[in-house]
Amino acid sequence: MAKFNSKTIETLSVNAVRNSITVCPLLDEFVADNDKEPSWDGNIYIYDNKKKTKDTLKGRIPIQVKGKFANNFSNKEIKYSMNVIDLKNYLKDGGAILFVVYVNEKSETKIYYRELTPMRLNFLLNDIKGKKTKSVTLYEFPKDKSSKTTIFLNCLQNCRKQASFVDTKLESLEELEKKGLLEGITIPFSGIGINDPQEALLKNDVYLYAKIKGCNILQPIEIIPQERFTHHEIHKEITINNKVFYNSYFVTESLIETTIKLGDSFKIIITKGSNTCRIKYKDSSFMRILNRDLDFMLSFIENGYFQIEDTKFPFDENNADFSNFNIKDQRQRLDYIRRGVRVFDILKCNSDLDLSTLTDEQARNLFRLSVALLDNKPVYGLREDLPIITLFPIGNLNFLIVLQRDKSKERIEHMLFDFFDKDMQVGFTDENEQQILVSKYELLIDRNLLEISNLRTENFLIDFQKYQKDTNFERPIRFLLTLLNSYDLSNDKRKDLLNTSFNFATWIKNSAIETDYAINEINYLQVIKRMRSLNEDEQLCLWNIIENKTTNDMCKLGAYLLLDQHVQARRYFNKLKSNQKEEFTKYPIYRFWKTKENK
Repeated sequence: MAKFNSKTIETLSVNAVRNSITVCPLLDEFVADNDKEPSWDGNIYIYDNKKKTKDTLKGRIPIQVKGKFANNFSNKEIKYSMNVIDLKNYLKDGGAILFVVYVNEKSETKIYYRELTPMRLNFLLNDIKGKKTKSVTLYEFPKDKSSKTTIFLNCLQNCRKQASFVDTKLESLEELEKKGLLEGITIPFSGIGINDPQEALLKNDVYLYAKIKGCNILQPIEIIPQERFTHHEIHKEITINNKVFYNSYFVTESLIETTIKLGDSFKIIITKGSNTCRIKYKDSSFMRILNRDLDFMLSFIENGYFQIEDTKFPFDENNADFSNFNIKDQRQRLDYIRRGVRVFDILKCNSDLDLSTLTDEQARNLFRLSVALLDNKPVYGLREDLPIITLFPIGNLNFLIVLQRDKSKERIEHMLFDFFDKDMQVGFTDENEQQILVSKYELLIDRNLLEISNLRTENFLIDFQKYQKDTNFERPIRFLLTLLNSYDLSNDKRKDLLNTSFNFATWIKNSAIETDYAINEINYLQVIKRMRSLNEDEQLCLWNIIENKTTNDMCKLGAYLLLDQHVQARRYFNKLKSNQKEEFTKYPIYRFWKTKENK
């Protein structure tokens, strides 16, 4: 049969839309045949109840119906080229719904639609740059009455909410948050016969609206969600042979598929409307996560199932995507990963290793540590010029290690020890050639402690106290400043460093000689100020230090900073010599100096 002429296609298309709308109890159509009204073909009226009386009218939506000859009805969405002038007219009128109807040679029809709200129209018209047409994506028009009615109710609601913002430049979420105007975000939705709100949000157009402080009108946000999906966590145990691998899993729902994600590496993808599913596995790049995920994957293959509570999921290798997954190689890899995790546990390192950052030499370093710490055996291949106490880089982490070198063998071998577990004697010879023993942690003075991934602070104070034999607290004070500098570099996240600083400052303040009173009080109070605001007694203590004639200018400067007296602090800073000024800016108390440079 030959293709129909345009009038026939238009008539069949309009009738298809009419018939589809007429069966809906809350909708009424007023669509004319061969209508010559510019840009529109009529209106759909929406009512509160089936009586469809004037007093139950909720509103109307203008519509445009386009027809197209086509024999392929299989697509769930299509593209249609619209005249830009029509789109601009829809925007002026506050929105519309566009219908495109496919008509085949048997006079059968399939309806596609798109809600053209003011925000959607603005989005479409944003980048036309002189073009006369614009491609619009349309979706299958549903067959059930409730879904059809929901489309019109939802479109009417959004058109009304957006109408007054047509000519307004909408602010982004970031801009609203920066100005302190954002109170919350909402997604209004209107419909009938909705049993599954999640599915309704996935199937219908949704928009984000911002609640603005001091305003009762919701403001549309410039972002229009393009791909809609829901994501939620389900707290159920995942086991194989009674071994618990995960305590929860994530489910992501889209219109097309459901994805179940276990850990970071394993996914089950279920295509909706189909009884089939696909299994995908891709290694996580993080060692601790991979230790669990790879163990799960190999156990799943070996046992042929995994279990979520009482439900078993069998392994189907025909639907599994294991590109480059060799079981023998992966078992060897899991052994290497397991040993790496045990090394990290011995080193008390809770951070995870990003395996993608490992160089070949760093991978060998991890192997060497496993040989030394797990097997208590010497290792080979290290450079001879490495210091006895050295930072061992392994990917994104650094471990402070003690090397014990043995040159008596044919090949130089090293034993490796965790610095924080190794008993060591550290000392120096004074001017009287007397051997003075000190805490091994003094070797960390002037270091950025954040660089050390196996850092453990719990023994710092005890070890310093063990070696403190006189009233000279110069070395503990220097270490306290190292702790505070490292804490500040962590952007106030490493509370272990701050708590250790407090313990040091308290010990020094209570134990040091009286002549160091001002320094020790200021150091103690600068720790407190990092924890909370200073109370009245603490502020009075600082004023007493300032008013004491024996207090030097640098201590007065520090006291003024802790009191937030920055004008006075500037006066005393200007009194210092150039080398003193440079020295002061390196002290951790300098963080309290409010200048344009370090706000």
